[in-house]
Amino acid sequence: NKGCYFANTVREYGIIPDKVKTVIEQNQKNIRQLVVENIRATKTKKDPEVLASMIMTFSSGIALKLNAVKSEQVVSEI
Repeated sequence: NKGCYFANTVREYGIIPDKVKTVIEQNQKNIRQLVVENIRATKTKKDPEVLASMIMTFSSGIALKLNAVKSEQVVSEI
């Protein structure tokens, strides 16, 4: 398989074992919390939780798209 292990696994989310789902979900929560902390450190006036959600959604979406198409097709979106 090409691409990101996370994207490959998430693509198969419906059929993976519950233990694997738990690990993925916990990992995503941990990463999201680190993103929130980094955003807070910038002292932005924007809501760090909202910004973190946007960043995580964008990151997951790009990872999944890169898994499905050639990277040249995604460059303009990044």
